[in-house]
Amino acid sequence: MDEPWLSFYFAAQEIEERLGLSRGAAQAQLRQVCATGEVRSKKQPYTMVIFQPKVEGPWEQITPGEWRLEEIDLMIDGAGRAYFVDVSERDFLFWLKQQSISQGQKKREAS
Repeated sequence: MDEPWLSFYFAAQEIEERLGLSRGAAQAQLRQVCATGEVRSKKQPYTMVIFQPKVEGPWEQITPGEWRLEEIDLMIDGAGRAYFVDVSERDFLFWLKQQSISQGQKKREAS
């Protein structure tokens, strides 16, 4: 059974909208949560050929340790390949729900 995945940038946009963060802060938050292993991620290498992405290999899991070394969604490797990055939809939605609950509790405590 295939697991559903979301584009890294779509997931970051959801964080931006639901948690009220800037785009950069939302992307940094998603990288951080991938680095903890709470949200699993995968990557697929590509190169740009005449303004079109050309897939250069299969999807591979990204280990949490890789996120601690590189911003995988922004990196270009030594062979000139960039990476499409997806995150587990289930992991992401569970994490996002926990953040929304936590923010709601903080707001109630402040009032």
